[in-house]
Amino acid sequence: GARLGERALYRSAGTGAVRDRFLFDLRAESRGDGAVRLEILPTSAAGEIVTVAEICVGRVAPVGVRRQAIAGTPWKVRLGEDTRDALVVPSSGEISRDGELPAGAQLDFGVGIVAGGATALRVSVEARRDGEEDQTLFERRVESTGAARAWVDLSADLSRAARGPAALAIRIEAESPSADFVAAIASPRVSSTRRRTDERPNLVLISIDTLRADRLSLYGHTRQTSPNLDAWARAHGIVFRRAIAPSSWTLPSHFSLFTGVDGFAHPANHDSIALDATAYRFLAEELVAAGYRTRAITGGAFLSPDYGLARGFESYRSWAARERWNDELDAHVALALEFLDQPAADPFFLFFHTYEVHTPNPAREPWFTRFHGGPDERVVDLGRPAAPSPGKGFLGGGRYVLRRPGHPEEQQPGAEDAALPADAYDSAVAFVDDRLAPLLERLVRPPYAGRTVVAVISDHGESLGEEGRAGHNFLTLDNLLVPMVLVAPGDRGGGREIAAQVRLHDLYATFLEYAGLPVSPEVDARSLSPLIRGTDDRGRVALSYVATTNYGMSLLAPGGLKVEWRNSPWRALAGVFAWSRVDGLAERPLPGPPEGPEAARWRERIQGEYGKRAPGLRLEVDQHGDAEVAVEVVTELIDPVTVKTPAADSVPIDWLDVGRLRADLPSGRALRLHFERISRRELAVAVALRWPGCEEEIRRTFHGTPEQLRAPQSVRVPAGTCAGGEEAGPVEIRLYWQGPVPSSDWRPADEDLQRSLRALGYLN
Repeated sequence: GARLGERALYRSAGTGAVRDRFLFDLRAESRGDGAVRLEILPTSAAGEIVTVAEICVGRVAPVGVRRQAIAGTPWKVRLGEDTRDALVVPSSGEISRDGELPAGAQLDFGVGIVAGGATALRVSVEARRDGEEDQTLFERRVESTGAARAWVDLSADLSRAARGPAALAIRIEAESPSADFVAAIASPRVSSTRRRTDERPNLVLISIDTLRADRLSLYGHTRQTSPNLDAWARAHGIVFRRAIAPSSWTLPSHFSLFTGVDGFAHPANHDSIALDATAYRFLAEELVAAGYRTRAITGGAFLSPDYGLARGFESYRSWAARERWNDELDAHVALALEFLDQPAADPFFLFFHTYEVHTPNPAREPWFTRFHGGPDERVVDLGRPAAPSPGKGFLGGGRYVLRRPGHPEEQQPGAEDAALPADAYDSAVAFVDDRLAPLLERLVRPPYAGRTVVAVISDHGESLGEEGRAGHNFLTLDNLLVPMVLVAPGDRGGGREIAAQVRLHDLYATFLEYAGLPVSPEVDARSLSPLIRGTDDRGRVALSYVATTNYGMSLLAPGGLKVEWRNSPWRALAGVFAWSRVDGLAERPLPGPPEGPEAARWRERIQGEYGKRAPGLRLEVDQHGDAEVAVEVVTELIDPVTVKTPAADSVPIDWLDVGRLRADLPSGRALRLHFERISRRELAVAVALRWPGCEEEIRRTFHGTPEQLRAPQSVRVPAGTCAGGEEAGPVEIRLYWQGPVPSSDWRPADEDLQRSLRALGYLN
């Protein structure tokens, strides 16, 4: 037979672990009932193991059936860089919604071509009332050249329609459509064109990715890296001196910011696109349901809508061209200013994000020469991963390399280059400060002054070579201490500082409170209003989490005592705690836990929080016999950075191979494993037990979906007699799912997203 397709597997340099999914489209072949063979060719390395987890064969429905199935269903539809909530319409069709027409009403919506082609789109809007003739209020012919590449925004004047209840119908008719043509209508909204009467404030959240607080002159840096932000904050803002991020990388930190949930308690701690976003109520969802307009302008990559962070946003822009150094921020500031130049009757929530401080860092002039003492064209690439090893518990690390623009070859830095990371980074900070200034100033001028809440923050910091660290994904203060400046109507600002410790995701509750909305007691975020009003000066305990490098979890007490727990069960890390003392912007390591009850209390707290709340699959093996038992666990869930433990006293584990680990279980001890990420919904875990002197291996296998495993599966392996008459057992094995479950199977990032992540140093 003919070869229908070929795919290659690529292996992780650090561990050899591979997870991937392949699709072979067989529709072009007329094979009848003939067999299809899947062939896996042997690799060049002896002893390689390739596990085929699942083979699924299905039929593809005809085009017409597929189009009808998706029509009328809400989708996230991306055209160009803009993702919107939309309804799709085959060749011709309409959407109709009942509502109340206010005086001087206007209907705003977007149209675009999702698939196929057409000469043009004819768009019309009609008002319909029972017993009356349909009234056409708007007609427009839209050329397909623009609609195929981006959303075309339209506004229909509804003032000719009488006030009161009516059904509004938006209709699209395609001229000369192709067979696979599909259009979409995005985010229709009726508003009044008259003077705004809604007194709720606008909400603006500006996130400068990877910006550590102590590199801002606002926070005491000796270099003038942020003169514009300094002046703006002194004139209008409240500066929080100790704001702690829930994680030290982009995806989990923003997930916490948008949901109000601690970083370890949600599923966004790995580069997975199968997030259970439906189990959380996103800030934009709450606001749009309450009548806010919602818009996001982001740098993409881990803020791509593919990761589920676009929930609730009527428009979510995601930058894709990461290789265009200076264009992202300039282009997006222009978009934000354009949005602000069109005041509307409804309050809005604007989320603005930039990666321009994130590695790789070119020299930003004129600031770099000012800081460095001379020019240097080389690009500093921070956080290049070092190959993890089982002997170190797969503990991640970062280094920095140098590259020349346009040349992918890495240059290893010499001793004379030691100042380059900090100088290039500071020049990026100064560059962003310069480019953001027009946006910040626009937000404190009419019509937004006095009626707009503005928060300027970062999601995490960056190590610049301190103690050999470069990049992020650490738990050190330079990774977790972020700037937070808040401008709020009616609150006394203008250079005021708040010293009490807060968490970054406390802004979730703060924004909801300013919008007049309730905050669920189930979220971890707490409003900053008591601190702002001066009715409370107590700091908050800050929990931070980073899973991808096995540094684990940290707890920073308001008094400055900090503990890090390596919640990885690998032998080199099992049971490891690291202690330090934070004073202002400085962190001082401690040789061990301080004396007294405080250390024991925080050590118990950090384990208890993770053990009770971290979502994932939990495996427990308890040894009740007298003889030591060897335990081997076999499952595709075993990965160097996704298998954790909820208990510091769990027995350590050893890496055997991809998908295999082992542990020695003495009498009275327990194995506690927690699998944070799953690659598919059908789960299988095998546990093999072997006692000394016993030839027989006892194996138990568990199967189920996360939903099924909410009810624990357990088995008790009874005592037996081995050679020499030594009694073995019993051993209890228990498997269950804890927390929200993923909404879909894991899937790899598409090529555009991979290219964006690679440009930021996340993929090799």
